[in-house]
Amino acid sequence: MSIELLGVHKKMHKKMHSENMTASIAIAFLLLLHVGVAAIAESNNPTNSPSTDKILNTPCWFKSKPDWPQSECGTLVVPENYSKPEDRQIKLPFIIFKAYIRDKNTVPLLVAGGGGPGIALGIAKADWASTDYPLWTSWYDSTVSAGRDLILTDNRGVGTAEPGLDCVEIKNAAKSVLAKTLEHNELIQLIKTSYTACKQRLEEQGIDLSQYNVINAAEDIEQLRRALGIRQLNIYGGSYASRVALAYERLQPDSTRSLILDGMIPQSARTYEEEPRRNYEAIMRVIDKCDSDNRCYRRYGTDLDKRLADYLAQLHASPVNINIVRNDKPVEIKVTASMFFDSLYSDIYDPDEIKKIPRYLNDIFMGNRDVLAELVGKNYVDVVSNDNFYVGAYASYACYDEIPFVDFKLARNELMKYPFQHYSNAKVFDHMEAMCEVWDVPAAPAELKQTYKIETPLLLYAGELDPVTPAEMAEPVIANARRWWGKIWPDNSHEVIHHSECADLTAGVFLHDPESNPFILECAGYQPAIWRWY
Repeated sequence: MSIELLGVHKKMHKKMHSENMTASIAIAFLLLLHVGVAAIAESNNPTNSPSTDKILNTPCWFKSKPDWPQSECGTLVVPENYSKPEDRQIKLPFIIFKAYIRDKNTVPLLVAGGGGPGIALGIAKADWASTDYPLWTSWYDSTVSAGRDLILTDNRGVGTAEPGLDCVEIKNAAKSVLAKTLEHNELIQLIKTSYTACKQRLEEQGIDLSQYNVINAAEDIEQLRRALGIRQLNIYGGSYASRVALAYERLQPDSTRSLILDGMIPQSARTYEEEPRRNYEAIMRVIDKCDSDNRCYRRYGTDLDKRLADYLAQLHASPVNINIVRNDKPVEIKVTASMFFDSLYSDIYDPDEIKKIPRYLNDIFMGNRDVLAELVGKNYVDVVSNDNFYVGAYASYACYDEIPFVDFKLARNELMKYPFQHYSNAKVFDHMEAMCEVWDVPAAPAELKQTYKIETPLLLYAGELDPVTPAEMAEPVIANARRWWGKIWPDNSHEVIHHSECADLTAGVFLHDPESNPFILECAGYQPAIWRWY
């Protein structure tokens, strides 16, 4: 992710329920009847005695509505460095949403943080105030409506965690070049300068940046489990949190009852070497879907891929100057090829936005500056200053378990095979190398990148149109799993559970009996008959 590419990382979309909660409770009750005695699989699971010395009970920082489940809030206090438990302590706020009608035989579902790495889960006060459909509704049918508690917490360094490893220096640098095009050396220097400034500020606060990584994030979950006196956990991990979930299961298999991995990024994945191909295929899946639909094909024209390649080449030669208005102030933007590609790519994260892409492309190719401003404004400019993305945490996590293991020569060679990616991915690769050179944290042990045998039952979700974690990324995990169930959800994208109530209901079936096929509901076999392009 480069200074110019902060917009690639989007805030998670919340799933919106149109049904009322009474109806969903009824569905969940029928689900329990259907599953029957399978719920016994969760029985004989008494909790341990809670440990109060590591938990600070706190009032919840959001205002509940009358029909919300009962909630309990607290803060887990853990060592920043687990090898020095008496030194600096950090704080990890958490929320427990209680089941409406608690089934004493159930095991809680814990959400292992947000994505990214470095993207907040969305449990801060501002996140609850900004939507009528708060985050917990994404797991409503599988947890609080089905007799099971739901636990939400951010990873260390991210979101509500204290300290938060945000980098205003890097975000300001990104804003400073919105109306500029920099030469390669200028961009690298800006990256290094802004990361150096952030690193110095965080270290002056006494923060040990080497302690913010996937292994310690997994250990934090274990400390929370023990402090709450819970014998086992079901773990949900979406996007990068799937890596945290897998690390937890690897370290604590006896404490892990089941895993739900939604948009998986396994530790063994060669993310950057395969990124050019996956980025290209993500764009082409959308274009091919339009080409195969007579209505879309007639409305938005042929050869969208060739027209896109031509348009990117034009932007690369002559960036387009536009103005957008934010907070009642004009913002001057120089739309480069990489900025446009990243804005387009970002739209594929959301299945509702995907339906607009052919129209966006056709209108923009026809010279519509308003549509160009809309696309770049919402997917790039707005996200550059996204408060939910903690850039310092991204650097610590990525420079531990990802970047040190990348073959960047191979990754750059891959760029030559695809017509769109060199405008964007080349800058991403440059950024990653410069970032980790400055951040200078130790790399993970090499064995962390190796596959391993997974005894815990898995439920795997992938969106058909997911641009960043396509179904193929799950293959190394599937090959080493004792028991797994999986589905590619048609017409869906990244982190399916936020967009599909059926995915939530199916997760509920799985959690009642992880050893049996969870795809028993009629909705799980549903194939949409109509794809409505806008």
